[in-house]
Amino acid sequence: MNTALRILDDFARVNIKPKFFKVVYFFAPSRAFCDSAAAVEYSFNAENKPFPPVPSHLALEQIISIARHGDRAQISRSIGQNMPETEETTRFWFSKLPKKEDLEFLNRFHPVLKARGEDFPTRDQGQEPYGQLTEKGLMEHRALGESLRRHALAHGLLPARLGEEEEEEG
Repeated sequence: MNTALRILDDFARVNIKPKFFKVVYFFAPSRAFCDSAAAVEYSFNAENKPFPPVPSHLALEQIISIARHGDRAQISRSIGQNMPETEETTRFWFSKLPKKEDLEFLNRFHPVLKARGEDFPTRDQGQEPYGQLTEKGLMEHRALGESLRRHALAHGLLPARLGEEEEEEG
């Protein structure tokens, strides 16, 4: 059962019946993929039947994007007895992390939040560079975001400039 069908099956089990559920699969957050702007779209309802086209009197209320993390440094200091941590390995992974100014810029607009003030500890939490998003991973997610934006613009789901709706209403 594919992921979209599993999600819908979960909705059905808890008696949540979405009125409209559209899945757009962007297969990999790689630069080559995002540049091609290819996507596969599926529309489902809780009964697992394709939806008819969305009536023109309805308006999009939100877009939810779920993406798996991009390229990261190895998750653990040691990958078993045959590959223990070395200074060379640590230096290598530090060299792959995004620049501090890039992270500060992103954090101004998209701060890292904790759920209810709690942290989600991992075995090597706070053990940079291990498990951290690399510069490549940051570029992958930026490319994915740009691709999603192009897709939304092409389908009339977003204004050409963000903030225009608020300016018109205000």
